[in-house]
Amino acid sequence: MNNKSIYEKISNYYQDNYKNVIARTENALSIHRAENYKILGWESREAQYKRFAVLAEHINLDKKTLLDVGSGLGDLFHFLTQGLHWSVEYTGTDILPQMVLLAKNQAAQIGLPDGVNAKYEFLQTDIFENKKELNILKDKTFEVVYTSGIFNLNFGNNEEFLKSSFERFASIAEKYFVCSLLSDSSKNKEKEYFYYTKEIVLEAIKDVLLKYPSSNFKIVSDYLPNDMTVIWQK
Repeated sequence: MNNKSIYEKISNYYQDNYKNVIARTENALSIHRAENYKILGWESREAQYKRFAVLAEHINLDKKTLLDVGSGLGDLFHFLTQGLHWSVEYTGTDILPQMVLLAKNQAAQIGLPDGVNAKYEFLQTDIFENKKELNILKDKTFEVVYTSGIFNLNFGNNEEFLKSSFERFASIAEKYFVCSLLSDSSKNKEKEYFYYTKEIVLEAIKDVLLKYPSSNFKIVSDYLPNDMTVIWQK
């Protein structure tokens, strides 16, 4: 499966979620973001926040530049600013225009807490594209690169996609890249999704470690029974 096929599968999955949730409730469009996690395919808002908490517990993002790949509706930005009062310089990217539009609208409605001087932008772009016109961030770097959810669907070539993604993240991350993955330790597996072992992660990150010999990584897996987070430091 090529990148175009992966793009289409991700796009179709989230568009279906978006349409289904919007059809059921107007709250999905509200300042409270009550239905956002359903649009993004997470099992609960609590589980979504536990994934974000792993990032925040290991890396202080206050006054740092952060790229959120597959940012969806920008929930990570609000977790960091509303919850932790961090003045992060945040860039969220998504391939779906309706996600980007809704993220912008919600961020404008919510605003920032007093004393928080965060900056944000939401962009429709594909960071895996080599063509400048399709990837407006092609030549930019960020202190931290983060993603949660883009590797969840079963594409048929997840191990290859993970490897190429790690290489891309390492090239644009000045200090760290962090990503959450569904874990093979999950007891309730579904065919639609792909579940990763630590051996798959090690194989995928091997070339990155060779290219950046002073870098290191760790896997955190003590926060949810069906998830793990990879943290790579340059």
